[in-house]
Amino acid sequence: MATTPHSAVRRLLRLIGLAARLPVASVALAVAPSARIARDTFEITETPTSARRIVHAITAFVLGLTSWVLFAFVALTFARGALYPIFDHGPYDDAWGGPTLGGAWLVHFLLSTVFQIVVLLLVAGIGALNRRLSAPYRNSRSGVWPWVIAVLICLATALFVVAWSRQI
Repeated sequence: MATTPHSAVRRLLRLIGLAARLPVASVALAVAPSARIARDTFEITETPTSARRIVHAITAFVLGLTSWVLFAFVALTFARGALYPIFDHGPYDDAWGGPTLGGAWLVHFLLSTVFQIVVLLLVAGIGALNRRLSAPYRNSRSGVWPWVIAVLICLATALFVVAWSRQI
């Protein structure tokens, strides 16, 4: 069955929303797996073991924080791209798209828009990864590779946050 562009966009937005809910849903998964947000986010149809719930809750929490870090970058690039003249008052001789304000603004806006789309696709990927990780809750198998990717994402996020905080 072919997907229409409308359904693909709806699925993409659903995955982005899923990734945004992960931090709160992961706490609910660890504490009260029957809570609505845990059931909806992880699509729980059967009660998982407590060990699996805790491991998944920790992983989902870090993946959710990764999504929030990426959302922060979307906000930052929006501010620096669409609102470029507010943050940079010139001169624009060395700015991308300079030497005029219009050229610099246009280039910063276009580059930030491309970056925002890529980042939102990454966040949707995190939502899809979480669906794969939560497959055992739907009486299915998740396999090993989603867990490897999730651990690598968690490690990369931790390294990035540490490096970013030391830069400031």
